[in-house]
Amino acid sequence: MSRKSGRVRRAVNATSSDILACLERNDTMPFIRIAHNSELEAKEKADMWDLYEENMFDLYSNSSFGWKPAKRKKEIFHTLSRFLLIYDSQEEASKMIGFCMFRFENEEGGCVVYCYDIQLSSQHQRRGIGKMVMEFVFSICKFFDMDKTVLTVLKANKKAMTFYQTCGFKPDPASPSVYLAEDDSSREEYDYEIMSKAV
Repeated sequence: MSRKSGRVRRAVNATSSDILACLERNDTMPFIRIAHNSELEAKEKADMWDLYEENMFDLYSNSSFGWKPAKRKKEIFHTLSRFLLIYDSQEEASKMIGFCMFRFENEEGGCVVYCYDIQLSSQHQRRGIGKMVMEFVFSICKFFDMDKTVLTVLKANKKAMTFYQTCGFKPDPASPSVYLAEDDSSREEYDYEIMSKAV
């Protein structure tokens, strides 16, 4: 087994408790729960999907990907998916205010934490929670000795593009905007950017 494959396997086999233990938290932060897809409750899945649909329906409907809920649910709730769930309190009746879905993956560019989604309810955006979640993802990436954090963002999602740039993300070598020549007319066909940040 290569060292690279070993790193990803170690991360994939980590328990939710292992991942939670590497995050520095304090009492001023929202309540955080780490869960593997198999550990999610039915209500958590329903709440996540409602939040995702609320935030992304229009963006995906007007993109080259199109709005394909069955395909998207399969991707989000994949057997290798990990979730960072954000609640407004630790009480039993607390409300989910956001989530981050990520996976540990082995790509040509190295071992990565691929951040598939960060979703926050509209009333909890622009309050520093997204930045907190991103810092948690970076901590996970570093703890498990991954090379970088990677994500894909729609160019039409201007707020997200600006947010990720503020967090230190730059276009990844795998992004069409990088590997296609500037005079390549096919560049305009791609309405998304693959971005990454090295550990």
